[in-house]
Amino acid sequence: MQRSLHDPRNRRWTLAASVTAAVLAGALVSPGAARAAEQVPDGTFDGSLGSWYAYGVAAGPSLTAGALCVDAQDGTVNPWDAAIGRNDIPALSGEGYQLSFQARATRNVVINANFQHASGAFEVIAGGTPMITTEWQTFTLNGTA
Repeated sequence: MQRSLHDPRNRRWTLAASVTAAVLAGALVSPGAARAAEQVPDGTFDGSLGSWYAYGVAAGPSLTAGALCVDAQDGTVNPWDAAIGRNDIPALSGEGYQLSFQARATRNVVINANFQHASGAFEVIAGGTPMITTEWQTFTLNGTA
């Protein structure tokens, strides 16, 4: 029997995100189209966390081998109870955006991954609920502001 993600026996898990973190602005990339402009100035985690933060986690954020890592915990009720994020990436109305990141965890877990407005109704521009596994995977989510 599989345990619920909110089961207290599954208190902690570690999430690593190597967000060769592309939030790309402009026309969404298609074959033959020019690549859009990178919007995350420090999304490679080469040497510092830059403006990245985390809340509602057991420990972190920290850098490990070029990845932003947190020790997360189960038991959160709302998607906004815990997060990794940053608030300094503008979104222009009508522009297409692509959120791309690599992630793995110490156990399989579904997360909310969103590029969204940082205030108001917190509208999601590009987002989804990918299953993060123990193997590195690349995720790409598209949307329009």
